Amino acid sequence: MRDKQERIFRSAAGLFSDHGFESVSTNEIAKKAGVASGTVFRYAATKGELLLMVLNKELGQAIAAGAQRATSLPDTSAAITAMIVPILEYAVAHPENGRTYQRELLFGDPSDRYRAEGLALVLKLQNTIAERLMADAEKAGLQPDPNAALLVGNMIFGVVHLTLARPSTGAHPDRDPVTDIRNQIDAATAGYLHRLPPISPTKGS
Repeated sequence: MRDKQERIFRSAAGLFSDHGFESVSTNEIAKKAGVASGTVFRYAATKGELLLMVLNKELGQAIAAGAQRATSLPDTSAAITAMIVPILEYAVAHPENGRTYQRELLFGDPSDRYRAEGLALVLKLQNTIAERLMADAEKAGLQPDPNAALLVGNMIFGVVHLTLARPSTGAHPDRDPVTDIRNQIDAATAGYLHRLPPISPTKGS
């Protein structure tokens, strides 16, 4: 079973990457994987779930790559932007797949385990952003606010979501998405740090 699932995964990943979500059928995926059409649906009930299965792995790798980039950057905004850039790079290279993945995450079947896995990855990204904000606040002698940091992480992912949807709307075709996101991250980061009080001196120090 694991071998069949892996073959289906590789076939779906290759076909979606080469032709885009809309142009690929589940029959084509099954044929390339060397399995019966009905076998595909044992692992994913719809083509949308197949895309979630494939792009969850892409998103996980993008989050890991972004977190690694961020470790070498001392500036908070630059580090958070680095966490986001690998996601944008995939979406720019595969806009149709990126838009469909967003749609499935937002509006897919609540019982779909691949949707749940994708949402867990989004939460992981938001938590990674929040952890960096709190760590940099402490370095600056400020008292971190965990709840506010999580809200900023949520807001930044919302900015990314809207930026990824931009090509389908035709809005701001002359604007660079990375620059726009960096400017919004600058504003969010500055706002978070500005509202934090200094760390109180330890009693007896």
